This record gives sequence, C-alpha cells and structure tokens, in this order.
Amino acid sequence: MKKATLTISFCVCFILTWSQKKKTQGNEGEWMVQGTEKYRQARYEEAASAFSIILTRNDTNRLARYNAGLSFYKAGEKEKASAAFDNVIRGKVYDEMLFRSLYNKGVLEAEKKNWLNSIGCFRQALLMKPNDEDTRYNLEKALEELKKGVSKMKFPWTDAPKFGLAASAKN
Repeated sequence: MKKATLTISFCVCFILTWSQKKKTQGNEGEWMVQGTEKYRQARYEEAASAFSIILTRNDTNRLARYNAGLSFYKAGEKEKASAAFDNVIRGKVYDEMLFRSLYNKGVLEAEKKNWLNSIGCFRQALLMKPNDEDTRYNLEKALEELKKGVSKMKFPWTDAPKFGLAASAKN
C-alpha cells in the first residue's frame, strides 16, 4: 500500500512539474514575441524587460540573453549589455549567436576605448567567420587606435639614466 501511494505521489508530482514547465515555456514564447515586437518598435527598455522576464524563469535561454543584450545596448545600458553578451560568450557553443555576441562586445569595448578587450573580441569573432568584412574592419580600426595610444604614452623608463655593466668585484 505504501509503495502504491508513493508511486501515485511521484506521478502526481511529475505531472504537476511537467505541466508547470510547459506553462513556463509557453510564457517564454509569449515574452519572446513581446520583446521582439517592442524591439522592432524601438522601445528598447520594454524589450529588455520582456527578455529579462524570460531569464528569471530560464537563465539558460541564450536567445533571450542575446536579445536582452541587444536591447540593453540600444537603450544605452552598456554595462548590462556587456554582461549579457559575456554570458552568451561563456556558453562556449560556436554558433551565429556567439559570433554576434563577440562582435557586439567588441563594439562596446571600442566605445569605452578598451582597445585590448575590443581587439580580443574581434579576433575571436574572426576565428569563427574569417571572411567577415565588418569584423575585420573594426579589428583594424581598434589596432590603429591602440597604436595611436601607445605612441603618445610616456614610459617612465625612457628618461631613466643608462648604466653600463658593473665591474666585477674581484680582489
């Protein structure tokens, strides 16, 4: 009798969990549609909010995370956008979404004049799509900016006196 009750309880819990998951997935689809519509209407903060709701229910949804990153970026919330793209990038799945996240992260880093980070992102993106002209162009621009910055820098050791070799202390 205990075994039958336990089995029935397990089945009921399983069915409730499964139906709740189905409800959540349905809601994810609705939120995705809403977010996409808001994004297309240039209502980026509302779009980011819709995609963020999906992520509170399913934080592994890479599409929602990427879309949230784009929405944050368009809304001017660069730090949130950067975090969203980082999260997609850390997923280590090599697909179009990863390429786009690397590219967009490179653009964000360039806007902040973080040339080394920007260059790294563009290089990783080019490893995935070696023939992408926009990525190659942005990489070249970031490299040029880095060179300009380095050539203007004053290094503390350039004005230091130059010493020869010390004589050995042989007595």
